[in-house]
Amino acid sequence: MKDYVLLHNSEFYSHSNIHERMSIVINAPQQNVINIYNDFENWNKLFPATIKGAHLIKEENSIQTVEIDRKKSGKAINVLNPVSANEIELEEQRPAYNAIFLHRFERIPNGTMYIIEVYIFFKGIFKITTPFIDGFVCKRLKKKFLKPIKEFAENYSE
Repeated sequence: MKDYVLLHNSEFYSHSNIHERMSIVINAPQQNVINIYNDFENWNKLFPATIKGAHLIKEENSIQTVEIDRKKSGKAINVLNPVSANEIELEEQRPAYNAIFLHRFERIPNGTMYIIEVYIFFKGIFKITTPFIDGFVCKRLKKKFLKPIKEFAENYSE
């Protein structure tokens, strides 16, 4: 798989405590997969294990601030920034950490390569957990993002 160079805020990303990257092939057209991900009002259907609902708080210059109501951890603010036609940056702020998720949707023969790259910045005492949760982050990315989007997109009909 092609290595990507982060041109936007690359110095900022280098200060993360954890950086993981995973991908999955989705047998669905690229634009369908992008549309599914961008439809945050249906994230409760896309991510039913974790999200109760989501609604737009504000939109400015194509950047959307969305309040997410999570099933276990309550409400969180996410900021969605379309970096390019096939890349969306999502920032999430939580009490223990801040995270940036870069979602890339690359067109490939017969579908889409969905690539997620996460940068986690732990706060305060939580920084000491870094060496213990690397593998946990990969499992969660696969279970909470990659698989649900793949299943939803491959069964999606417009």
